[in-house]
Amino acid sequence: MKTAHRKSIRSLLLVFILADLGYSFWQYLNFPIDEDLARIVVPDVYYQRVLEEPLGLSVWKEGEGYQATNRFVAHYTAWAYFRVCPKALQTIFSPIASLYWSAALFKMLVHLLLITQLSRYGLSILRAGSIEKLAGLAIFLPFFQTMGYQNVFGIIDTSVTYTLFYAWPMALLLVFYWPFYRHWAKLPRRRMHPVRFLFSLGLAFLLPFSSPLVAPIMLLIASFYFFAQARFLATYGFRQKAWSELIARERGTLVIFIFSGLVASYAFLLGTYNTENMVVNTMDISSRYGLMVQGFWHHFSNKLAYPLLLGLLLTNYIILRKKPADYSLSILRKIAPWFLVGIALYLVLLPLGGYRPYRPEIVRRDTLLPVLLSLLLWLAWTSLIAVRQLRGDSRKGYLAILISLLFVFTIADGPNAELNSCERKGLEFLAQATESPTTLPVDCPVLAWAPYGEASHSKWNAYFLYQLGITRRIVLYQNRE
Repeated sequence: MKTAHRKSIRSLLLVFILADLGYSFWQYLNFPIDEDLARIVVPDVYYQRVLEEPLGLSVWKEGEGYQATNRFVAHYTAWAYFRVCPKALQTIFSPIASLYWSAALFKMLVHLLLITQLSRYGLSILRAGSIEKLAGLAIFLPFFQTMGYQNVFGIIDTSVTYTLFYAWPMALLLVFYWPFYRHWAKLPRRRMHPVRFLFSLGLAFLLPFSSPLVAPIMLLIASFYFFAQARFLATYGFRQKAWSELIARERGTLVIFIFSGLVASYAFLLGTYNTENMVVNTMDISSRYGLMVQGFWHHFSNKLAYPLLLGLLLTNYIILRKKPADYSLSILRKIAPWFLVGIALYLVLLPLGGYRPYRPEIVRRDTLLPVLLSLLLWLAWTSLIAVRQLRGDSRKGYLAILISLLFVFTIADGPNAELNSCERKGLEFLAQATESPTTLPVDCPVLAWAPYGEASHSKWNAYFLYQLGITRRIVLYQNRE
């Protein structure tokens, strides 16, 4: 490829990446604020306890649970971030604007971390050049849907609270597993630095308390790891030499995985005392599996997102299944069964987490996030390898298909410029309010999932707005009757 041609491609990719990221940030600025945020940040009486008891030790003493027993890290992150960031931004923006900017900045942080980590995993086995590195970033960006396919494909949730509980922990999980992935993928071995070892131990301790999905995922991956090591030992008849080699080769990894497995087991068990689950686990397990099947069909048939993604993955499989196994492709063929089994087990376990009315089909964009991220990784791996393997017109035709799919996702993600304008009007009214309770001049939810019919429902929002300096006093509110 000529130098001028390469520079043009590199420039186009860079412009696309920067434009897409800028557009996403603008979208994040225009989303309303959800109701759960105020309850966590104030916090309300039900969430105060999880902040006071990081490890939930009183559960074992008293034998009684409370709300969000195993989610301290997520609650503390929300509590700390939204007590500090909006106040800091008020040196630049108005109190109301600082709230929206804080939410948008956090979402953008998670967006960037996920993009860079996915690209890091996707390119690691390809020995990529500069164009492929940019392409490895660009291929993921259209799938970060803020509107369009967001209901089934929402990696960064419209709710900043849900972003804190799902996308943020998934990004940190990718950070945590990176050094171990390098080893499993047979990449050049690097000795784990003591600082990295301590950092990994710290993440292994914190992550299981950050999301309802993390502890089960860490337990699954730890189980796979120990199964693989058991197979290695069995190959040599569990002889002393095999044990010595395993310990010499895997000492640091063994320590981290044993520790992470123990912490994840504890967090998972502690989560069974979450009173939020106890309230909603009234539906029998067979009905939940039936609902999950309905949920899969809904995700597949309601929007084009999953059919397009799975269709391209199938195309990549057909292209690559008979291709000679170079270094990258041989690695993928070795790790593919582990991914497939892991996804299957994760989905089988999902209904055991209980039924919630706001997630009526068990699977939703948040609970399917680990599966979606895995599929996107495989899309990047197989697409970039297919581009390398194909030649001539076949390569041009494939690139046309790939670019067309990315274009469809990009176009589908339409603007949301007016989405929080009504809520902003409500907040501006509250900022000037002199009486409590008061009636809002707008019909839309204001820091709520639905309009308030009674002012008492706004209690925690009123405290939250006062803490941020948006209101001069605690003002309860309701929507117009």
